[in-house]
Amino acid sequence: MNNIVVYASKHGTVEGIVRSLLRKSPEEILSINILKEEPPNLSDYKNIMIGGSIYLGKIQKPLTKFIKHHLDILLQKRVGLFLCAGETDRKKVIDEFNHAFPEALRKHAVAKEVFGYAYKLDEMNFLEKMLVKKMRGVTENTSALNEEGIERFFDTVFK
Repeated sequence: MNNIVVYASKHGTVEGIVRSLLRKSPEEILSINILKEEPPNLSDYKNIMIGGSIYLGKIQKPLTKFIKHHLDILLQKRVGLFLCAGETDRKKVIDEFNHAFPEALRKHAVAKEVFGYAYKLDEMNFLEKMLVKKMRGVTENTSALNEEGIERFFDTVFK
């Protein structure tokens, strides 16, 4: 197996995108939710995809730690970076992406995409619901995923 996707998914949006990538791939891909399990040694993989969600302007801490710890090996591999983010202002989305991933990794990556967002209020705790309502005005489950971006990302990583 030459392919791995390391991701962080709390409420299932990123995990759903990863499952979609797995279904579409003619190649085998190992998927690791870093919030639930440790990734294996990355030296065995050719293509490494890394993704997560933005919460209050940042990606999940375990994903940040993973990237920092493995940056040297990631810079020797074919890497794709993706995010799910609820921000609709394009400049802010770019800022969030740039803040989420180190510059060296962003420059090295063969694919970079923001896939949009999904708010699953029924899976959020009280505080999360209140923040989403206050910051985004969201009062019910809603989704705005960029299917074209997901396809483009997949096609680029597996060229």
